[in-house]
Amino acid sequence: MTSMLHSMAMYFHFGSKESILFSFWNTESALGIFGSCLIIFIFCLCLEFTRLFRVYRKKKLFNRQDGNLSTTDSTIGFSTMRRPNLGNLFDMFLHAIQLTLSYMLMLIFMTFNIWLCVSVVLGEVLARMILSLFFPTMDLFVTFFGASVEPCCG
Repeated sequence: MTSMLHSMAMYFHFGSKESILFSFWNTESALGIFGSCLIIFIFCLCLEFTRLFRVYRKKKLFNRQDGNLSTTDSTIGFSTMRRPNLGNLFDMFLHAIQLTLSYMLMLIFMTFNIWLCVSVVLGEVLARMILSLFFPTMDLFVTFFGASVEPCCG
């Protein structure tokens, strides 16, 4: 029986030797950490784009259905529930991607490597900024009803 004992620092640290998410994603040098930070930035871009696309789809759906709503439709009950359609399934798929990327970024942060932690934070901030420059009319924080579309963890 082989032992898989390797120490993981449970405190914030600088360093270049890290195992990140998978057994094959190991860094041994500063160049490896830098490359990993670039990959993390791409993860952040994908996460923010997925969020933006979900908000865009919800706004588009809301605007399309806005004219069809009447005052009697304001209460939602079992009689108004519908089967999931292709759009709902696609939204569930996007939500699964968003959750997966969010938790992967959380696990990367939990390596407690300062370089990786900073790349997660800066990656999220820069990705949000870049996407808001390209899509200035999209509101990333609030849906049409004033509720947040962002869950607590991503």
